[in-house]
Amino acid sequence: MHHSVFRSLIMPHYCRSLADLPQLSEYIIYSNAKRIKEALEYVHSQNIVHMDVKSANVMVDMDGKWYLADFGSAKNIGEPVGSYTHHFYPVDITSKPALPSFDYYMFIILVIIELNKANWKSLLDYNNHMHIAHSEVVNMIKQGRTPIFICFLTDLLTLADNDCIKSL
Repeated sequence: MHHSVFRSLIMPHYCRSLADLPQLSEYIIYSNAKRIKEALEYVHSQNIVHMDVKSANVMVDMDGKWYLADFGSAKNIGEPVGSYTHHFYPVDITSKPALPSFDYYMFIILVIIELNKANWKSLLDYNNHMHIAHSEVVNMIKQGRTPIFICFLTDLLTLADNDCIKSL
């Protein structure tokens, strides 16, 4: 497992960020999302929470493989959260203890944005400080996806739910 994890953390040559790419197919998103999940699992096993999982912090190489990057907001598990992408999280977590579940929730939002590249901003809840509402996240997971991708996203939601989403 470690060999494949390192392959999703150490990029041979940077091409562009995921945020710069046009809409990708569900298959490509799913294939690469599995790589990022492995990278997050490894990072968490090292007692680190990334705290800024978003498309701009996922680099893509010449072969289209995704790599987790930009650990500038990273914290050790339990340290107070300093910065994070606010509309990627449904409540203010500033100064809360950093938890791996925060990364998984932000990762779900990243995947939802990548699946809805053209209109993701329409998902923002303007009555809730521009966050994507948790109920909308649950709905988006189930919308028109292959069963294996629904399982993958549901598993991520379970990882996110373990510590923090229950307080919503």
